[in-house]
Amino acid sequence: MDLLCAPEARTRLRRWENLSPFHPVALRLMRAAASDDVPLTEVAAIVRRDAVFAAEILRLANSPMFGFRQEIDSVLHAVCLLGPERVRGLALTVALRRFLGAVLATEAARVCWRHNLACAMVAEELALALMMPSDAAYTAGLVHDLGRLALLASDPNHYAAMLAEAEAKPSRLCALEREAFGVDHCQAGATLMRHWGFPPVLCDVAAVHHQPVASGPVGVREIVQLACRTADSIGFQVAGRAPPFEVEELLQWLPNSAHARIRRGAGEMALNIAIRINTVEIQD
Repeated sequence: MDLLCAPEARTRLRRWENLSPFHPVALRLMRAAASDDVPLTEVAAIVRRDAVFAAEILRLANSPMFGFRQEIDSVLHAVCLLGPERVRGLALTVALRRFLGAVLATEAARVCWRHNLACAMVAEELALALMMPSDAAYTAGLVHDLGRLALLASDPNHYAAMLAEAEAKPSRLCALEREAFGVDHCQAGATLMRHWGFPPVLCDVAAVHHQPVASGPVGVREIVQLACRTADSIGFQVAGRAPPFEVEELLQWLPNSAHARIRRGAGEMALNIAIRINTVEIQD
């Protein structure tokens, strides 16, 4: 259901107008990067429209997360080395941090933010194992919980209290969200992302990432569903005790050709993701 069609949804969107808007450069970049034939110079030009935003993207591009030996000294250099899709992922990372603003300093926001990043990184790893576009999977994982971040930013104290209440039974969190806000974070995310003009595939990921994984071919939607559960199980859950990480349970959804890579990296996955998250969180 498209919540934008409902009067109560429009009321909620008006309530959320006091939140920081999603960064226009990130939105333009996301739409441009969705095209296969967009010139790299155009992608760079979009990023350079905001000098501070461009500087944050360059800082991340030069971080240990990528490990380039040579310094990336311009936005065009970053686009050429990383590609438009990865630069889009970096832009969304910066934009999400700005969207949260001062709220990111709270413990509740940090927990939700780290889950988002962990999901993106696991999705990237799963896509690599499946020989699918890893940068697109990273982007989808990064924005899968945008609705949670919006609910949290709209009422940080109330959302923090809900997280505490859900500590004993994390499965109740979506129900608590619906009681408090009239929507859960999946519905809120899909609604806001459509409102902002996100690509349909990302809106779909936001809407269904807590639904059971369907049998059949694994696409971006299924990758994020698996990545969200895996992020929880390796210690990046939003509430409650982390369920045990069972690599065999994850592998059942993947073809045999992907098993070796995932099985080999399973033991180090949590540590590597923690290191990468720390890199993203370093402030200038």
